Amino acid sequence: MLAAVVAITTSDESSSSAAASSPPAPIVAQNVSMPPQTVASPAPPAAIAAPLQAFVAAPPLPPPPVAQVPPQRSTQCDLAQRKFYVAGNGIVRIHAGAYVSAPVTLGPYPQTVAFPASRPAPGTETIEAIVVEGSASTVVMTSDLPGFRKVITGLRGESSFNASWKSLGNC
Repeated sequence: MLAAVVAITTSDESSSSAAASSPPAPIVAQNVSMPPQTVASPAPPAAIAAPLQAFVAAPPLPPPPVAQVPPQRSTQCDLAQRKFYVAGNGIVRIHAGAYVSAPVTLGPYPQTVAFPASRPAPGTETIEAIVVEGSASTVVMTSDLPGFRKVITGLRGESSFNASWKSLGNC
C-alpha cells in the first residue's frame, strides 16, 4: 500500500535578512510505501459479543405459577341494605323507624335513599312503617324487589304506608 507524504519547509522570519531574500523551499511530494495493515474483523470483539450472545441465546423465562385458591364461602350471609329509589317533582324526606333521610329534591331520574338497616335473612320478612313527608306533586318510589312501586300524588305534609322488606337472595 502506498501513501503520499508531503514535506513542507518554511523559513524562519527571525533569521537574517539574507535568508529572507532567498526563495522559499520547494514543496516535494514523495511516494512512500507503508507496511501492510490488518483489516478489521467484521465481528465485534468478544467482550461485546459475549453479553449479546448470552442475551439472545437465553430461553424465555416461564411465567410464575398462579396460586390456585379455592373460593371461600362466607359463613355469614351478606344482607343487602334496605333502600328505595325515588323520583318525581318536589322535595321530600323519608322516615323508617328512627331514621330520617336528608331532604331529597326529586327529579325525573331515580335517586337512592338507603336506610342503615339490612334486609332480613332469607325466608323471613319484616314489615316497617314508611313515612314520606314534604311537598311534591308526584313521588314515585321503587325498590330492588321486582313489582314494588308506590306512587304518591299531591303530597302536602306527610303520607305513610307499610313496606314489606324481604331478602334479595338465598345465602
